Amino acid sequence: MFIFASNRFSRNNNSFVFAYCQSALRILLYDALLIGGIMSKRSLALSPMASKHSFGHNILSWRTRYCCMANHRRHHFERPPYYNNSRVGVFDGRLFSKKAYSTTTTTTTGSTTSSGHGDEFDLISSTKCTTVKLIRALQKKRKKREEEQLTVLEGHRLVLDALTDKNTGPLMRHVIITERALAHDGYGEKLMDLVRARSGEIVVNVATDEVINACCDTVTPQGVVALCTIPPEFNPTKDLNSRAAPIYLIFDGVSDPGNVGTLLRSAAAVGVAGVFVLPDSCDVFGPKAIRSAMGATFKVPVRSVSSVDECLKLLAECGVTANNVFAATMDTSDGASDDASSLAHYHVDWKSAPSALCLGQEGSGLSDTIRHYVAKGRINSVHVPMMPGIESLNAAVCGSVIMFEHFRQSNNNLAEQ
Repeated sequence: MFIFASNRFSRNNNSFVFAYCQSALRILLYDALLIGGIMSKRSLALSPMASKHSFGHNILSWRTRYCCMANHRRHHFERPPYYNNSRVGVFDGRLFSKKAYSTTTTTTTGSTTSSGHGDEFDLISSTKCTTVKLIRALQKKRKKREEEQLTVLEGHRLVLDALTDKNTGPLMRHVIITERALAHDGYGEKLMDLVRARSGEIVVNVATDEVINACCDTVTPQGVVALCTIPPEFNPTKDLNSRAAPIYLIFDGVSDPGNVGTLLRSAAAVGVAGVFVLPDSCDVFGPKAIRSAMGATFKVPVRSVSSVDECLKLLAECGVTANNVFAATMDTSDGASDDASSLAHYHVDWKSAPSALCLGQEGSGLSDTIRHYVAKGRINSVHVPMMPGIESLNAAVCGSVIMFEHFRQSNNNLAEQ
């Protein structure tokens, strides 16, 4: 037997209490509500709900969902195993308000359209749901990102670019947006069109501001957050660059997400063939680094390596010999040895053969291993000349200057290709 109780159709703390006995009766209730016009195939469905009500046995709640009748029955009328002993549940009455009855209108062609920005997508209203917990863990923990092979994107521009880009589009898995984000003058309409077009391929949810604030790492979230699969690592044997003299980038402990993002943007701009990430470097797929890179992270092949020797071995497979690996130093010798001569970046012949540029940590510079290899002559060094009295350049600035010098020298060859 089903019992409903409500004092009025209101969006303010209005609940419908029910008790149920058999699965067949739940399906019968669905048919009755559907035929009676209270439930539509487009706008209302049942879904699991967190236990917050005073009864302590919340089972199901009404929520917006755009799915077929079969999906309503299969996904929303079947209780999870851990609800088997529960006998009482609560319907959230918000969708029974007058607004809920007007969420769909019939067009001249007979199809239905939503009058609200996000009425056709499921609502996430709890910060304690599994999705929010996952996003927060991905925001904070590199290990979690590696385990799940997922990362987090934030903001209109970043998510829009990821949805439309041919490389990142197939990697998108979940988009969560607020009504405010969908109402944005510049990006709202385009975002709505994109998530509608991709709703059959990715999960799309509308969320409250509280949920978005819990998901986002920024101080003032824009109301858009997405989960994206981390692309496969760069494989030198399969992903060889077709250019005659490509350049590769090595992060030797570059730890600041802002610098990593800037370097990746520059790398994408000049067509860097690949980035090798040594231990103690910042996670290039960390949310902060991705925001700083503005999507460039997914445009440059990336490969993590466990040691300098492994890196040099992989570079050799890419056609880069040791004498064409250049470590960026702060002056002519970087104190490595008396005879360790460092070339100015514009004196290096970047266009004659494949090469690699190694950049060290912002504060301490190159690692001991790289310094040792420079001192022994196994690899070379390069620097950006500066006026006297200037100690050093920012790692991102130094790397970008050198990468664009490679691009300048190679530009004629690129034009011919």
